[in-house]
Amino acid sequence: MAKTSFNILSNLTFTGKGALLEVENIIGNVTFAQGISKAIGLFQNIDREYKKAVGNDGKIVGKERTDILMQVDRFMNGIILVWKKLEMRNDNMIVIENKNVNFLMNINERNGLWDASGTVPNFFVRPVKNFQEIYNNKLTPEIVALLKRYAEASEDGIIDDDEREDLKKGMQRVLYYTFFLRTQVEKLLIHD
Repeated sequence: MAKTSFNILSNLTFTGKGALLEVENIIGNVTFAQGISKAIGLFQNIDREYKKAVGNDGKIVGKERTDILMQVDRFMNGIILVWKKLEMRNDNMIVIENKNVNFLMNINERNGLWDASGTVPNFFVRPVKNFQEIYNNKLTPEIVALLKRYAEASEDGIIDDDEREDLKKGMQRVLYYTFFLRTQVEKLLIHD
């Protein structure tokens, strides 16, 4: 199970931590391109787990919530691992910022462990969306855009510095919406 956790305080600051070992075992020792492909599989597992959870009674409770969170955490860790493959370093800093809504997330990854800190807007801690709306209307379009960016960047077989920065921006947006989905599932969503 993913060992990911976040703690959002009443002043809207947060901390979090996680490890990449489990997702490294799932994805394997891959290139950036292979990692993107494997991360998409992890992304699709989120929806499968959600549909399984709501299939009988339309609610997400107890173990069902934990199972969905595990898939979200695996995907988040997968994107962090893919970032690491893009950067090809042992330590990485990922900064995600949305000034329009007062969101800031700093993820420090070193040797397979990461910690995060930052601030979230009020809507991160209030129920604002249902699962399918976040997954289908927010996160999925960012995944599609990231794949499109990757296809364009890899057309010539070389990812240059500008293309690398563009891919990182896409991954930042994916991480932003993944974290939003996670906070909604963990704290707020009861059912669709």
